[in-house]
Amino acid sequence: MIERIDYDVRGRSEYIDSPANEIHEGATEVRENLERDPLLGRKHAIFSEMRAKGLTDYVALPLYHTLASGIW
Repeated sequence: MIERIDYDVRGRSEYIDSPANEIHEGATEVRENLERDPLLGRKHAIFSEMRAKGLTDYVALPLYHTLASGIW
């Protein structure tokens, strides 16, 4: 699933409590088995939404670039 995100997203609560923010803050990977008990994993709201749609796994990795420092 790919979604378009506006530039002001980093100040929104949905982003602050998201796996994408974990990556932006320095995590090298965020992976969640959506089939296991939700009480045992990360508590991001997006995971509940994904489970409701029948998704079974989530993974996010940083994308490094060479045009400037940092991650996208």
